[in-house]
Amino acid sequence: MNRSLEHWYALSARGRVGVWLLLTLSLLLLSGWSVVYPAWSALGQQREHLIAQRHAVREQWPKAVQQRQALHTQAAAEVTKAFTPLDFQHPQAQLTRWQPGNNGGEMALEVQWERVGDIFEQLAQRNMYVSAFSLEPKGEALSLTLQLENGDES
Repeated sequence: MNRSLEHWYALSARGRVGVWLLLTLSLLLLSGWSVVYPAWSALGQQREHLIAQRHAVREQWPKAVQQRQALHTQAAAEVTKAFTPLDFQHPQAQLTRWQPGNNGGEMALEVQWERVGDIFEQLAQRNMYVSAFSLEPKGEALSLTLQLENGDES
């Protein structure tokens, strides 16, 4: 250790400053490299992952376009049935009153409980929205009153 100190004191002031600057610069570079290198390697891994994802998307794109075109074709093929209150005449559902309005109307039916769900499904198939309804017992059946709105004109 004494020899190291002797060499250090043997240097001129300018030499000591130069050695001190070299050591400080080396420590700064080493600490900077230890911080930057992991981030740089993680960035490289992310870049490789992004390239792989882009490649996968490019491969899947034609299939997605085909599916979208098939959905458009299927949607165009589905034609909603026109609404008429007479479609609701069944053995378990009798139309008692139909009062047309500006954008739909009011329909009253005498129905069995089993048919109530089917009536709402039929209305949806005909693009009619139920804005309000009431369901009351009426003898053996139920009295179902529906306020309807046309889905095309809303």
